[in-house]
Amino acid sequence: MSALLMSGFPPAFAPVTGQVIARQSNARRMVIFLLLAVAFAASDLIRLGSHYSPLTTQTIYIRYAAVFTALAFLCFLRRSASTGGVNSTHIAWIAFGAAVMLSGCVAGDKASIATGLWMMMVVPMLFGRALPAVLGRRGLSLVVAALITSALPYLLYSVWTCPIEYPYMGATANPNSLGVIAAGAATGLVAVVVATLKRRQPWLRLMAILAIVATTALVIVSGSRTSLFAVFSVALVAVFASYPALMRRRVRLLGFVLAFAIAATGALMITGGETPEAVVNIIGKFENPRASALNHRDDIWASVWDGMTILGHGRDYFENEVGISAHNSTIQMLGEYGILAALGAIAIAVLSLVAAFRYYRRNRGREEHALTPVLVVVCFWTMTCGEGMMAPIGGAINLSFLILVGLASSHTPGRNLTQL
Repeated sequence: MSALLMSGFPPAFAPVTGQVIARQSNARRMVIFLLLAVAFAASDLIRLGSHYSPLTTQTIYIRYAAVFTALAFLCFLRRSASTGGVNSTHIAWIAFGAAVMLSGCVAGDKASIATGLWMMMVVPMLFGRALPAVLGRRGLSLVVAALITSALPYLLYSVWTCPIEYPYMGATANPNSLGVIAAGAATGLVAVVVATLKRRQPWLRLMAILAIVATTALVIVSGSRTSLFAVFSVALVAVFASYPALMRRRVRLLGFVLAFAIAATGALMITGGETPEAVVNIIGKFENPRASALNHRDDIWASVWDGMTILGHGRDYFENEVGISAHNSTIQMLGEYGILAALGAIAIAVLSLVAAFRYYRRNRGREEHALTPVLVVVCFWTMTCGEGMMAPIGGAINLSFLILVGLASSHTPGRNLTQL
């Protein structure tokens, strides 16, 4: 406000001007949230199709049109922050994209070339520079809200229209897809709980905790072990990061325990005190003597490892030669695009984790959502251990990952992400 007074505005106009600016800021945040929610929800349309039940051409066009239109409108909004130059995360994406493009050129595959160009140029420029400049630090809460909101239509419609039975896939094409959507929503809800620990909003935290229990239950009944591991990993990171704050305020710790106890009691009442079939089946996957803990995925990985080459075997390698999907993003890159692409994916994983933890360490005392990039990055890379996640767009968790890594990596020494 002092800046307005110094610029020549009479003191009498200062309160009115401040209210106008506040309304404009709130309207801008609402527009950003809606655009993010549209992009995230549209991207998850891919979860409605599979290799055995592909999406219609119209649905694919609608998905791409909605995602690209929302992201384009975001880029045209006024910048709210300044970002630094090229950093190590950008370089890793460029190197990874170049490896994929080179593999596509050798194989004569136009789709692989397009994917490589997207990873090499669009990801660093759009998610690493343009969107962080528009969102700024305050964009962290908007990304979380959009991630949760975009999952609601899929989860609520599934529960409303499809009977819950193991393995549960709801309205999606397969159980793993539902598990990924529910795990993404649970990650966003955990971020909300952590961000509100210092606020006097116990009812908001209680609602978020109950929603975490509900989304985790959907992950369990889907039978997706990878998504369940992702939720547990996120919860573990959140507990370790929030432990000092919880210990300083024992009443809140007691409240968390009470909330989970209420949720557990409700679950026991619903199941009649018996162990749910979904939990029994997930445990049975590990105890089955005719299957390994990795469900023989290690056999797939060993086969790919034995046949690895510098530039890979092409996009159709797993379908035509292996006969089954990779069930691991790095292995998928190794088989399809070769050693260089796999090393690029590993470099992106390491650098994105470093950027997210560094952002948290430097901002945990002044930003409520300082831990949010860490939670989303941990969720994403945990999922890559059992799913193919390295897609140009992917789903809501993919876009959230790209945006938050861009925000976190833009906050580098001497080139801080600051509000304008």
